[in-house]
Amino acid sequence: MSVVFSSVKYIFRNFWYVLLFALLPAIFLALSLDYRSIHDYVVAFFTGDPRVGFLDFFCIWSLFHFHSSLSIIYGVCMFVCVVVSASFLFVLVEKHMRLGRRTPNGLLAGFKNAFLPVLGVAAIYLVIYEVFVVVLSSLLFAVAAIPNTIAVYFLTVIVCLALFFALFYVASAFYFWLPCKLMTGFSIYDTFRYSYRLAAGERTKLVLAFALFTSVTVAVVALSALLPSYAHYIVTFVLFVFVFLDFCIRMETAYFKADKLDREDIVHSYKEY
Repeated sequence: MSVVFSSVKYIFRNFWYVLLFALLPAIFLALSLDYRSIHDYVVAFFTGDPRVGFLDFFCIWSLFHFHSSLSIIYGVCMFVCVVVSASFLFVLVEKHMRLGRRTPNGLLAGFKNAFLPVLGVAAIYLVIYEVFVVVLSSLLFAVAAIPNTIAVYFLTVIVCLALFFALFYVASAFYFWLPCKLMTGFSIYDTFRYSYRLAAGERTKLVLAFALFTSVTVAVVALSALLPSYAHYIVTFVLFVFVFLDFCIRMETAYFKADKLDREDIVHSYKEY
């Protein structure tokens, strides 16, 4: 359970220290949601007719839905903000965990070193997720064509569980690549080999953590879609502040645990010198 909640503990202990870096990503993540498609499907799901078109399923899950040109702009801004904010966040959190200090010294220099690795990992995760969205939308659309409504409900749950498990499993393979790269400076290939071995020992816990927080995220987004659109975006903005921080900070907390590294933000051994 330490992998599941270690990032949450860090967030609440250092909330005002890390909050600033989550604001812009959370704003554009919330704006990238297709409120209309989500609302229509949630209403249909709870009224006994869980059937919508392929494009509707795609817009529900994708970060780049096509119901308006603004959605593409929001999606691009979201990606840029995630990369820039995560680069700064990783530099500061890593320094805090390695040295026990939360000072901004060396922030710009660290950002220059972190930007390209963060960009690469963010692009990998984006591609993986959008491929997942296409496959998920296709299968859900196929399931929705079944005449028996009970079968549609049952198979919808099965498809979602199976594909999300596959997504979490794949995501866990890359999860330690970024903190490992930033901390060791190894080549891309050597970093991936080493981080993959570390992740293999923590895979069950990582998948459990992904599943727990994704379940909460999906439930909050779906239920908030029953509210007026402005309330939906406020709720999802607050939600995505924590989602962004949790996803990034767990990389560090879980990596330190997997690589058996002391966290100076906890042990404070530097005070002995």
